[in-house]
Amino acid sequence: MHQEFLKYQNKETYQDKQEMVMKYALIYHQYMMKLPMKIAMMECLSGTNRLQRSDPTYLQQAVSLLRIGDVCYIDYGQAYTYEAGFQHFGVILSIVSNKVFVVPMTSNQQTFTKADPTMDYPLPHIFQLGLIDGLTKPSVCFLNDAKFINKARIISVKGHIDVESLLFKRLRKRVFETIFK
Repeated sequence: MHQEFLKYQNKETYQDKQEMVMKYALIYHQYMMKLPMKIAMMECLSGTNRLQRSDPTYLQQAVSLLRIGDVCYIDYGQAYTYEAGFQHFGVILSIVSNKVFVVPMTSNQQTFTKADPTMDYPLPHIFQLGLIDGLTKPSVCFLNDAKFINKARIISVKGHIDVESLLFKRLRKRVFETIFK
């Protein structure tokens, strides 16, 4: 389906742009109408966050006091199946220029149980954090979703994990092992 948009690649007229945008808007509208209300709302929230936060001037106003170990509420944006998307928490493992390397989190109880290291077969791509100061439920990290994101995606800082703690060191080690098996 995306192939039809390639025909606009070398066109620059207002009419061509308008036609292309209208085609995309129709496809997107049809997609959104098929989604459950909760997912459609998260899609809209992420989309409007991107419109507001993708402006370079927003980054200048964005959270500037971020620290490695911060647990943040983040808008990961629209995602494909089996990717962390929309609004979730995450732990900052590294800060490089205007980007942070984060590990997405969830407090879903079933996922938390599946990450229990005392089980015979815990899922290797999830890491139990437990209850972090500033949060209300025990959480796990999705190690296979760790990635660099723009700082403007961070909505707020909710907690912190001491970078010298055993928990943070174990998390960082498990992320490294997951990425570079």
